[in-house]
Amino acid sequence: MRGTLAIVSRAAIAQIACLALLLGLVPGLRSYASDFKFRQIDDPIALTFRGVNDQGAAVTRGDVPGSIGARRQKFKAGPSVRAGQYNYTQVDVPGAVFTGLFGINSRNQTIGMYEDGSGTAHGFMRDLDGSIVTIDYPGAVLTTANGINDQGDVVGRWDDASGTAHTFLRTSQGSITSFDPPAPCVATTLEPPTTAHGINDRGDIVGRCYNASGKELGWLLRHDGSLKIFDDPSFLTADGWAINNSGVAIGDYSDANGFVHGFTWTEADGFTTLDFQNNMTGLRAIDQRGDISGIYFDGLTLHGFLRPKNETEVTIDPPDSVQTDSAVVNSRGSLAGTYWDANSNAHGYIAIRSSSRD
Repeated sequence: MRGTLAIVSRAAIAQIACLALLLGLVPGLRSYASDFKFRQIDDPIALTFRGVNDQGAAVTRGDVPGSIGARRQKFKAGPSVRAGQYNYTQVDVPGAVFTGLFGINSRNQTIGMYEDGSGTAHGFMRDLDGSIVTIDYPGAVLTTANGINDQGDVVGRWDDASGTAHTFLRTSQGSITSFDPPAPCVATTLEPPTTAHGINDRGDIVGRCYNASGKELGWLLRHDGSLKIFDDPSFLTADGWAINNSGVAIGDYSDANGFVHGFTWTEADGFTTLDFQNNMTGLRAIDQRGDISGIYFDGLTLHGFLRPKNETEVTIDPPDSVQTDSAVVNSRGSLAGTYWDANSNAHGYIAIRSSSRD
C-alpha cells in the first residue's frame, strides 16, 4: 500500500515509531497522540528518515545542518546497559488501561499519568513503598503530573472543559494551585499542549507554551517570578523539560528542517545542542551532578538513554520493551519512565542501580 505517515513539524518525538498507538488505537494514547501532527504523502519514506522540511520533503540524517552556531556537544558512543546493572520494577496503577512515569526525585518518588477505564487521564504520585496518590486538579477533564523535586513538589498540566490547557503546582503538603506562564505565553487549545514539565528544589519551573502567533516556546519561570523564554531565530519550536539546582536547563527544539535536537541552556552560555549519536533526540531530565537522560529515535523505534557527566552514554530499554518513551534520572542514578510491550500495553518502570550512589 502506497503512502505513509510522516512528521511535518517538530511534534514531540514520543511514540514516533508506533503509528497505530499515535492514532489512538490503544486506550490512553489520546493524551500523547496530540504531540504529533501528521499528513499523508504519496511516496513511502524509508524508516531511516529523520524528519521533513517545510516543503514536506524527507530529511535524512545527512541532510540536517547544524544550528545555534557552532556550539554543539557530542555523546561518546556506548553500549546498552548491561544486564544486572539496574533492577527494574514495572509500575501499573491498579485498574488503569495506561500507566506512564514522567519524573523521579532523589527519594525515588515517581509521578506520572494513568488513564482509567472510562478514558479519563489522572496524574499520580507513587512512593517507594508502592502506595499511590491520585492527583486531579479540581474541575479538570484531564490531569498529568510531569515533574517532581526532592521536597515532593509536583508540577503538571490540567485541561478545562473548553480544552484549554493550564499548568499547576502541587506542594508537598498537598495544596494545588493553577498558574499560567505569563506573556508572551497565551492560553490556548493548541497541540502539543501548554504544560509545566519540571521543577527544581529552588522552585524554578520549566515548560512549554505558545505566543499569540502560535509559535511553540519553552519557558523558565524562576522562583522570584521572573520569566525566561527559550527561543532562538533558528528554532521552529522549543520546549523546556527540566532544570537542576545549578540552573542548567534542558529540553528540545526543532530546526528549519523539522529535525528534533536536544539542548542544554545556562544563563552564562546560552544554548548548546546535545544529540544522541546524530539521532532525533529529546532531553528529559538532568540531575545535580549534570547527568542527563532522555529519548532518541534510531530510525525504527524509540529508546531511552542515560549520559553520565563526562562518561560514556548508555541506552536504557527495560526488559520486554519494544519501545521506550521516556527516561528520567535522579541524583542517586535511579531512572524512571514509560515503555511499551509486544502486546501494545504501556507500563511505567523504575530502574534502581544495583549499587546506588551515596
